[in-house]
Amino acid sequence: MVAEKLLQKEQPNSTAPLVNVENLSVEFRSKTGNVQAVDGVNFSIHQSETLAILGESGSGKSTVALALMGLLPKPNGHVNRGAIYFQGRNLVDLEESERRKMRGEKMSMVFQDPLSALNPVYTVGFQIGEVLRVHRRMSRSKIKKAVVELMEQVKIPDAKSRIKDYPHQFSGGMQQRVIIAMALALQPKVLIADEPTTALDVTVQAQIMQLLKELQRTEKMGLVLISHDLGVVANHADRVAVMYAGHLVETGKVEEVFRNPAHPYTVGLMESLPTLNKNTSRLVPIKGSPPNLLTPPKGCPFHPRCPIAKDICRQELPELTEVASGRESACHFYKEVLQHG
Repeated sequence: MVAEKLLQKEQPNSTAPLVNVENLSVEFRSKTGNVQAVDGVNFSIHQSETLAILGESGSGKSTVALALMGLLPKPNGHVNRGAIYFQGRNLVDLEESERRKMRGEKMSMVFQDPLSALNPVYTVGFQIGEVLRVHRRMSRSKIKKAVVELMEQVKIPDAKSRIKDYPHQFSGGMQQRVIIAMALALQPKVLIADEPTTALDVTVQAQIMQLLKELQRTEKMGLVLISHDLGVVANHADRVAVMYAGHLVETGKVEEVFRNPAHPYTVGLMESLPTLNKNTSRLVPIKGSPPNLLTPPKGCPFHPRCPIAKDICRQELPELTEVASGRESACHFYKEVLQHG
């Protein structure tokens, strides 16, 4: 349940962004046609800032993360337009060998399913240490010491003995901590967390998010939090980017977007959640289903499900427009949405 009062957060560092994503578009080729999974996405990530990317399953959130990391499935997936600048360097233009050097070192990722991300036939100590062997070429004794320190950093108890355990000997929450330790081994500037609390109970979920917050503060990392859990986003993000059918439909500070959305899709997300002050026990779902991206609708992709759609919505794709300082919306009628919700 989303907290009724959003937590006050520290203001992110106002220096130049670590990452600038400009007009990013990702296409997947298939036998039945080409799918534009991400279309014209723009955002930035600053030092010590948490940017949350929201949306339903299939909205393009994880595809954006894979594009940032250079891990789109080949040969079908590719960036067909746009740029990803990391500290001024366009990652899209880099050779695979250069991208490989940057993974873990500059930008790292926590995958959403820890059990499938970990190899069941190797110990967790070996898997965490592999990053250090490949990138740092450290001696065996130094690697062991570093792995124990990383496991202790992510609050895995009795790390010295558990370094020899296998993934199946860890609970889901502890497996997620192992994945986080691997992602933090090289002290990246940017950490991408793709559904880091999926399938975890609320207590472990809170521990994982608190851990990420503490590590972010000490390491001054930029954090990209990909989630459909609005409660987690409300309590931990600084800014939010809402995606629908591969498009950004709204961006802004999390408090402002949650309290007064400027896009009908964001309104629908908020209305579909239980809150303490609602007098009804029934939730209000968003009618319909996300579009088939093989044959996307003309105009605004949300118009078939939108309660206020008009003729212009069925004909013209709305641009992401500044609606207030630091806020943008891709809706032809954002003024009415802001006024009436």
